[in-house]
Order: sequence, then structure tokens, then C-alpha cells
Amino acid sequence: MKILRCPATVMGSPVPTRPRVSCKSTWKAGLDDDPEPGDLYSSGQHTRLVGCEDILKIDKRLALFVGGTRSGKSDLAEAWLARYGQEATYLATLGGDDGGDARVARHRARRPAWLSTVELEEGSDLPALVAAARTPLLIDSLGTWLVRFEDFRAPRQDFLDSLQDAKVPVAVVAELVGEGIHPPDGLSRSFVDALGELTSAIRAIADEAYLVVAGACIALVEPNWAGS
Repeated sequence: MKILRCPATVMGSPVPTRPRVSCKSTWKAGLDDDPEPGDLYSSGQHTRLVGCEDILKIDKRLALFVGGTRSGKSDLAEAWLARYGQEATYLATLGGDDGGDARVARHRARRPAWLSTVELEEGSDLPALVAAARTPLLIDSLGTWLVRFEDFRAPRQDFLDSLQDAKVPVAVVAELVGEGIHPPDGLSRSFVDALGELTSAIRAIADEAYLVVAGACIALVEPNWAGS
């Protein structure tokens, strides 16, 4: 029987291979062999038996990175995916209007070779692309996806279902809005509401969620008294 350790998080150095066991701990440790039912899992404070659900969830983690403009949220999402040690896909949700093509081109140029770029042609295609993904996926970002729909009425439930049923690890990047004064116009308020609601819904189903500020991140944890 072997002892398994939780993989390093995005706060530490990137790990060249995929995480070995599903956990929400932020303890850092080295790599060990893949877990098997009956092995012991240790997060540094607690030890328990590894069950089949741990093995099945290794390749199906969902992480959310929320931050303001130029906060480093996309960079940290890339670092999170790099731990899996395999080719991955960057799914750009930004449309081609208003300089979108140039922005996507700049981002593509700076990305590492292992991260290929796919541009979302139609906003409604996103749930199907997530469901069909066979390599780790980075979705950047929620706000630029919502603005492609009239009144921001995106197929939200289809997207959430696709994230829950995804067969690969998925990192979702979301803009942090609504931290200042309320927008003066109704359209902006509707966007803030739509993005906030979708971000919260993804956080509720995510295995990991992070608030990104100035290139550093804070793990978001639901308090044990919430909903009581």
C-alpha cells in the first residue's frame, strides 16, 4: 500500500505531468504513482482510503479563474493546465469584431507550443465543443462569450451541463466585474448580472476556484455555514 500526495497547485512550480489524485487541498508535494482503490491518500493533515471515484475524477477536473483586466488570470489558467503534461486547447470565445481578430492573434503568438488555439465561430457552439473535447481545455472567457448573445441570453444550462459531463480537465476564465459603482445604463447592469450569475453557477460545480489579483491567486472556498 502506497501513500499518495496531493499535487502542487498553481501557486507553486508547474508540475510536468498530470495531477495524480483528485483533491481540494493546497498542500504541495512530489509525484507518485497513479492511485489504486485501497491506497492511502494524504493531504498533509488527513489520511483516507482512495476510492474508485478518485481515479475516475483525475481526468475530469474543473477549475475557475476569476480576475480583473490584466490580472494574470489567463496565465494562471495555462499554468494549471500545464501540470497535465500533454497538449491542450485554448478556446477563444471572443468574436472577430471590434479588433477581436488582432487580439486573438496576439494571444496566440505568446502561447506555448503545447497549447493550440481554436476560435469560437458561433457562440451557441460552445457547449458542443466542450462535450467533444478530448484534450485539456482552457475557455477564455465567460464575458466575451456572453456578449455574443442578444441581451446576454446564452445557452447557460447547456454550457453548465457540458462542463459537468466533460471528459477532460477544463479551466474556465471569467472577468471580475461589479466591484465598483453600479453601471449607469441598463445594458451594462444586465451584463454585470448575467456574468455574475454564470460565474457563481460555475463556481458551484467546480472542483477548484481562484480569485486572481496581480498575478497571484486566492483559493475560493464556500464557508461551512453557507446555506444553513
